[in-house]
Amino acid sequence: ITLTTEHKAVLDTMRQLELEGYNVTYLDPEPNGLVDLKKLENAKLKKNEWAAYVELHIEQGPILEAENKDIGVVTHGQGLSWTQITVTGKDSHTGSTPMPMRRNAGLGMARILEKVEEIALSHAPHAVGAAGHIDVYPNSRNVIPGKVIFTVDMRSPELSVIADMENRLMSESKNICENLGLEVEFEKVGGFDPVKFDEQCVSAVRDAGMNGLDEGQALTFDVEDGPKG
Repeated sequence: ITLTTEHKAVLDTMRQLELEGYNVTYLDPEPNGLVDLKKLENAKLKKNEWAAYVELHIEQGPILEAENKDIGVVTHGQGLSWTQITVTGKDSHTGSTPMPMRRNAGLGMARILEKVEEIALSHAPHAVGAAGHIDVYPNSRNVIPGKVIFTVDMRSPELSVIADMENRLMSESKNICENLGLEVEFEKVGGFDPVKFDEQCVSAVRDAGMNGLDEGQALTFDVEDGPKG
């Protein structure tokens, strides 16, 4: 295990791992805050000298803070699907185009994103979905959008759930656009399958993280049963 020694809680945990027989290499940062890459090179292990990799990572979500916990043990990696959707209508003047005569691509996108929320919630609590990248054309304050391109990010720890979310996204989007007189295209631009972490590694991290903590201070992110103390 290789780490820097700036964070006391991290250091205490790694020292406990060392007491339990793990080979730990400490890399102190230079005065400029960076790690000397030569030291990092010297800390490398050969392929036959290591059996697993453990990453110490700040939580990217709000669960630990909301639960008032100090440490989380992650049991799975979420699978994800990125689908780029292009909705095409007709750009026209917002002030002079009657409502029934509009082919508003922005409206189509809005209704699709409502469906993304609905689909994700139908697989609660672990599935999620949203669009973080949206381009609107011509992107003028007084022009009804003639085209929108956006990417839907859907995630779940279960591959079957991801497949269901993808299928429903395309089916619901086609229905929405047909009813609004719009055209829609789909492109899969990214994705990977869920990963279940090795149970021995998870147990080792959990045991080390619990050392010296009260029972209520640690949280296990278990995608099978939901977060639990």
